[in-house]
Amino acid sequence: MRIILASASPRRRDLLARAGLAFDVEPSGAEERVDPALTPER
Repeated sequence: MRIILASASPRRRDLLARAGLAFDVEPSGAEERVDPALTPER
């Protein structure tokens, strides 16, 4: 199975690499916005 990381996040890339997974990085280019009203509990 081919894993594609559709993110340019260095942290996400590092997590997959540390897990020993082979993957390709192909950033989607989509804007990611976080709603400040959302909390981890929601």
